[in-house]
Amino acid sequence: MKLILEKRNFPFFELSSFCDHLSRLIEEPYLFLLEGDLGTGKTSFVRAWVQTLIDKNSTANVPENLVSSPTFTLHQEYKIKDKKIHHFDLYRLRSEEELETTGFWDIFQQPDSVIIEWPERANWDGLLTMKKIYRLKFEMAEESTRSVKVYQIN
Repeated sequence: MKLILEKRNFPFFELSSFCDHLSRLIEEPYLFLLEGDLGTGKTSFVRAWVQTLIDKNSTANVPENLVSSPTFTLHQEYKIKDKKIHHFDLYRLRSEEELETTGFWDIFQQPDSVIIEWPERANWDGLLTMKKIYRLKFEMAEESTRSVKVYQIN
């Protein structure tokens, strides 16, 4: 596991510049594993990430309700030009069988990118994927700032 990017004590309004920087460091298709306590900015990161990708591909803005935590639906899909990003939030996952009903494991065989919040709630043993895997660890730094470390796993 290799640390490729670290940002400390930054306010949320700097997420877009962080995402822009990160977008120049990663390879597609990717698997982002977002780790951190509740309220550390995982869903806010996804919103900024999708907006960054849209900005690079068009002039449209992300509607505020386009990217929200898929906690209650488990899965959301975003289309940007000819690419798809699958966003999973496993916080309320009750069982591995629940993942099966979403087609979760099948997505890893597709050429799409995947973002997963709370990845520690699934069993990754034996997962074979052609995606580049990145672990993003979010932490509260101070009351209104966050810190994030990005590791490349493979």
